[in-house]
Amino acid sequence: RTWEAFLVFLVYYTAWVSPFEFGFLVRPSGLLTITDNIVNAIFFVDIVLTFFVAYLDKTSYLIIDSKKEIATRYVTTWFLLDLISTIPSEFVRVILPNNLQSYGYVSMLRLWRLRRVSRFFARLEKDKNYSYFWTRCAKLVSVTLFVIHMAACIFYRLAAHYFNPTETWIGSVWEDFKTESLYSQYIKSLYWSITTMATVGYGDLHAVNPNEMTFDVMYMLFNLALTSYIIGNMTNLVVHAATRTRHFRDTIHAASSFAQRNRLPVRLQDQMIAHLTLKYRTDSEGLHQQEAIDSLPKAIRSSIANYLFYSLVDRVYLFRGVSNDLLFQLVSEMKAEYFPPKEDVILQNEAPTDMYFLVSGVVEHIVHKNAIEHVVGEARTGDVVGEIGVLCYRPQLFTVRTKRLSQLLRLNRTSFLNLIQANVGDGTIIMNNVLQDAMLGKHESVIKLLVENGATLSSGDTGQFAFTAVEQNDLELLNKIVSYGGDVTRQTSSGTTALHAAISEGNIDIVKFLLDQGADIDLPDSNGWTARALADHQGHDEIKTLFQNRKEVIKRPIPTISQASKLGGSSSSSTVIGKKRIAKYGSEPMIAPYDPSTDYSPRGVMPSVPERTWTDDSSRRRRVNTFRNSLFGIMSAANTGKSTIETNTFFFLKLVVIRTCYGKNGFLNIYIRYR
Repeated sequence: RTWEAFLVFLVYYTAWVSPFEFGFLVRPSGLLTITDNIVNAIFFVDIVLTFFVAYLDKTSYLIIDSKKEIATRYVTTWFLLDLISTIPSEFVRVILPNNLQSYGYVSMLRLWRLRRVSRFFARLEKDKNYSYFWTRCAKLVSVTLFVIHMAACIFYRLAAHYFNPTETWIGSVWEDFKTESLYSQYIKSLYWSITTMATVGYGDLHAVNPNEMTFDVMYMLFNLALTSYIIGNMTNLVVHAATRTRHFRDTIHAASSFAQRNRLPVRLQDQMIAHLTLKYRTDSEGLHQQEAIDSLPKAIRSSIANYLFYSLVDRVYLFRGVSNDLLFQLVSEMKAEYFPPKEDVILQNEAPTDMYFLVSGVVEHIVHKNAIEHVVGEARTGDVVGEIGVLCYRPQLFTVRTKRLSQLLRLNRTSFLNLIQANVGDGTIIMNNVLQDAMLGKHESVIKLLVENGATLSSGDTGQFAFTAVEQNDLELLNKIVSYGGDVTRQTSSGTTALHAAISEGNIDIVKFLLDQGADIDLPDSNGWTARALADHQGHDEIKTLFQNRKEVIKRPIPTISQASKLGGSSSSSTVIGKKRIAKYGSEPMIAPYDPSTDYSPRGVMPSVPERTWTDDSSRRRRVNTFRNSLFGIMSAANTGKSTIETNTFFFLKLVVIRTCYGKNGFLNIYIRYR
């Protein structure tokens, strides 16, 4: 491309010199001849290089790099014209007869090179690194200047070669024009060409002889077409720049008229205008080119969405522990949207059609009571809003309103459920995450709603959840974990248990509770430490005494789901409010592996226990095939009042009975009628 750009520069030189030599010079001379020959030599080199350059076949759209095919194509198309345009003028004067030795005619053959300029501008117009407006303007200016220059040279040639110089457009005013300088002759010719093209006609110059009149007629007809082309292009460029603004103003006017006719509240009118204004800004500044993105293939759209938003969605508490496949599919279905300040994203009690993930900005959670708005919380980057209504298929619990300019990812409920239906185990994990988050935030009304829809803690990383409750010294939370089906005796992903954490905290009440739930005091963690050895190592005498006095482990029965729902607390009006995760800690963050031969007395140096969090990602990608407790199962239960798996099982058993009693043909007939 650098070589082609260099050749275009030389074509500009040719476009000026060739008409000038044709109109004003009789024979080559001096520096101009040397320069012409150098330029001709460069274009001859380009002819040689063209035989080795691959080309694009317009029929098959394949790159042809065969030297034979390249040579055949070039020789049968532009080779002859390119070669003639590089022949030196001196050589032409030698081989041609005297009556055909005009210097200018040979020079005009070099204008064949102008086709390179056309290709050059066509490529620049498609290049995103250059402004289309200014590229188009440069092309129009180049065409105009070339036409004026070309006409000026022809005008002078007609006058200089006419048999009676005084009967010409220039001779009628300046009889001795041939004795004037070359510069004066060119300026006068250029002046006459411009006034003719612009149809100004001052009356000082005019065509005199038939030859000049004929060329003037042809020139002015050509100018009609050229002027129409230039005006049309310039009008299109100017109007195109203002089209988007005009469309925006028309939309604002229509929205304002609609609001006034229907007497909408001022706050609602402001939201309409603010949203339309933000949409115009995002489109004009290239922040949200949804039409361009939608025109791309789905694979490219998915790659763009995951590059921009995967890391954000991966940190959302709702999807903690789900598979990478589901996250990739979910992000591909999300739509990025911008919302101006003070705009409602979700309305309280509206149908749960979407949930939103905050990419940037802040939104408020608002509850309407007695026509009064109460702000009950905020959500920031990385939080999710509207998920309770979507997951439980209930009206939205509160109004979500932006506090400042915010970007949100919208996930449609139908798309979400379709993906969950294909990833049942991940649906279970999502519901467990919601219930765990509600329990940590002590949102009793949300807990009750989730439990009524069938959510339990029977799966998921309940060991890590119990570990977190112990680190917070929250015995009440441990009781709730047990009441909702969670097993507080499970090991975490690091191999430790809640009992290990309780011993490190020295909390005798929680130790007793865990022992009552069946915690094994001789179960080692990943470093080989048992609860008994850890208590002995840290010198907790009360806990050691408790271990010695406990002869057997009595495990308290876990309440059923219906019992758990009664324990869920009162139906408080508290709502799910985005909370930051509580920092986890441990008494001994770097405890060494257990060695039975080592004396771990309280007087020795106490190693420490590795720090872990119940949200640690190393426990991810756990799948459970419990359909009843899955998200889609809960959705079905909310709609039908019974478990989907029971319905499917009952239908399957009926088919088995029919197949046994009526045989294959009867089975098919009855099955078709049943369906």
